[in-house]
Amino acid sequence: MTDSCIERTGADRRAVTTCSHENAQIGFWREGASLCRLRARMPLLVGVICYLALLHYSYVAIISDIFEYSGYFYCSPPFGLITCIWLIALLPSLWIPIALKKPSLCMYWIVYLLVYIPGSIIPWYWGQADSWDLLVFNLVLLGVFSFIGIFYKIPPLRIPNVSTSKSAYWTAVAALSVMFYGLIVYTWGLKLRLVELEDVYSVRADFDETLVLAEAFPSGRLASRVVSWQSYVVNTLFISYGLVSRRWLLFGVGFVGQFLIYSITGYKAVLFSEVLSAGLLLALWRRGNFFGSIVVWGFAGLLLLAVVAYSCFGSLFLLTLITRRMIILPGLLTGQYVDFFSKNPCTYLGDSILSSFVDYPYSLPIANLIGEQYHKSSGTSANANLFAYGYASFGCAGLCYFGLLLAMIMWIIDSICHVKWRGTDDHRIAVLMCGMSAFNLANSSLFTCIVTHGMFLMLILIFLYPGDSGRGMSSRMP
Repeated sequence: MTDSCIERTGADRRAVTTCSHENAQIGFWREGASLCRLRARMPLLVGVICYLALLHYSYVAIISDIFEYSGYFYCSPPFGLITCIWLIALLPSLWIPIALKKPSLCMYWIVYLLVYIPGSIIPWYWGQADSWDLLVFNLVLLGVFSFIGIFYKIPPLRIPNVSTSKSAYWTAVAALSVMFYGLIVYTWGLKLRLVELEDVYSVRADFDETLVLAEAFPSGRLASRVVSWQSYVVNTLFISYGLVSRRWLLFGVGFVGQFLIYSITGYKAVLFSEVLSAGLLLALWRRGNFFGSIVVWGFAGLLLLAVVAYSCFGSLFLLTLITRRMIILPGLLTGQYVDFFSKNPCTYLGDSILSSFVDYPYSLPIANLIGEQYHKSSGTSANANLFAYGYASFGCAGLCYFGLLLAMIMWIIDSICHVKWRGTDDHRIAVLMCGMSAFNLANSSLFTCIVTHGMFLMLILIFLYPGDSGRGMSSRMP
């Protein structure tokens, strides 16, 4: 072998050794980065486990005992099965982004805590649905929820930035609000009064009775939607802008407006919408870098507070308002929808946008049908979440259809905000408005949220929002 061959062989060996050393360093740093990401996510995972444990205790030890007469049954599943279901409920928390870099992540987190987790666990505790149907539903829902997360990897749409001045924008919003209030007062009268929480159902009954009479006229049918548009969108915009920019007069306008609508309708979600907005704003501490963890621990804290209030003082107020009504009931209704529509024909949107093409197979609306079947009253409106309604429409395929539609709406929201607040992460107003829409998704179908609850109007108002306002407020981020 020649000297040049020997030298080349030695150089190759040194190159291989160097590459091996560099690869080992790269592998070490990658492992270190993965370990750091796991450590950063650990408080979130502990929070989700605490949320699951408190939800389990609340239902098994308290709710199912006190409210069994209302259908909150408890059938203890085998330990192995419940472990698997808890894992299915926990899995999305491993990949949902903790830092809120896009406004629709607020919707993603709220739907996860108020729809996905209760819908995965409570039906098994209820124990009336077929186990195989529930397992298939859980697995499909897990796949759909994972698919929604893929949209955060897709670049935003190229949406034009419509330039509007602050004065023109807020003048238009104020004029729209005045017209809405005019129609509301014309239909129901001016009833600014303090309604006790124990009396909300009688107030709601009066509201519904007037609504039935009013819907015989075109203005009445519009008024039923205007109530939701004003409370869930326009007043939420006033409150959000007031909180973010510390314009307390505008916040007061939204607060008084919500109080007026609560006095007329008895909707508790309207009354406590300010609390939701303020809580989400607090979760945006440190520019939203810990948003997921703060929201999870916030909801876990609410469950703990309700348990302590009942255990120490015998008060059912928080347990009924937060634990049962806001979190457990959507899960219970999910199980009832799965049980009924796994044994009976699906609607194929014959009650909705395809009513002109599809024969609706039932004599009652879906919500009243479930109310009659499981709550012994056709007058009970058992409105469920977007995934339960999707299952009622198309079975498991409906989860995919409605999950895709939700993902596209969230993608559009983020694309609009990317244009409006480019160069800054101050999208807090959009986040707070998305939070209210996400809250509605826990109790209504997606189409109802888009049209009746005003999600389409929210998109329009965000699209027309003066984008330079975000840059002006970025220095005041919490």
